[in-house]
Amino acid sequence: MKQMQTPFGQWLTEKLDERGWIAADLTRASQTPDNPRGLDSGLISRWLRDGPLAATPTHAETLSRLAHAFRVPDSEVYRAAGRLPPDIPSNPIQSELEERLHHLGTILSKYPRAFWLAVIEASEHFAESTTPPPSPPVSATKPHVLNAPSRSLTTATSRRRKRLTDSQPAFVPVSLAA
Repeated sequence: MKQMQTPFGQWLTEKLDERGWIAADLTRASQTPDNPRGLDSGLISRWLRDGPLAATPTHAETLSRLAHAFRVPDSEVYRAAGRLPPDIPSNPIQSELEERLHHLGTILSKYPRAFWLAVIEASEHFAESTTPPPSPPVSATKPHVLNAPSRSLTTATSRRRKRLTDSQPAFVPVSLAA
């Protein structure tokens, strides 16, 4: 009876096939300034093996290098290696956000820490400045009932609209030249 690859071996085989890579290509893609040799090709072969000699990586650093090489989130590699529970399907927006954040992290990791902290801080500031203010709470003692506007209010509003349309345009170009 032929033994099957481990779940991690199957995942790794799929990732290599998607890219048309062999173990040597993965070794090259996993090279970093900290580890110019990349992942050991003998170790990669053990992960791809069938049967009792098959292996699954367990070290966090190794899993992170695999994620870097395949340009996928670390969580995907950790799940494939059995270090995280299976992924619960999330909404597409959340998935896209995770992918984009991972890509941004990959880009920013090449810069000094002070730079990417400034980028994060600027993003947070931008998000705070564009968030609409919270709506006021509805009073618990007074039920909120929408009534039709009174006739006098409607008439006053129509007069204001008429005045705006009859008068000068709302936008008047201004010259900045002095």
